[in-house]
Amino acid sequence: MLVLEAVEVKTTPTFSFGRPTLLFPASGFASEKLGLQYALAPNDQRFLMIRPLPDKLIVVKNWFEELNAKSRK
Repeated sequence: MLVLEAVEVKTTPTFSFGRPTLLFPASGFASEKLGLQYALAPNDQRFLMIRPLPDKLIVVKNWFEELNAKSRK
């Protein structure tokens, strides 16, 4: 089972790391063709997860216009 874990890392006075802490199972966020489907934010406070949908494609037309309309409310 694929899981996502967090580990505290210290770089001074020498490099060391703590025990892993389980965040959550991540099996649904992996692809055999594309590898892991996540990315960390530059500040390491958030991450983006992509879950593949087999044989399903969702197309959203005019999404930018809809976003603009919702942001004006």
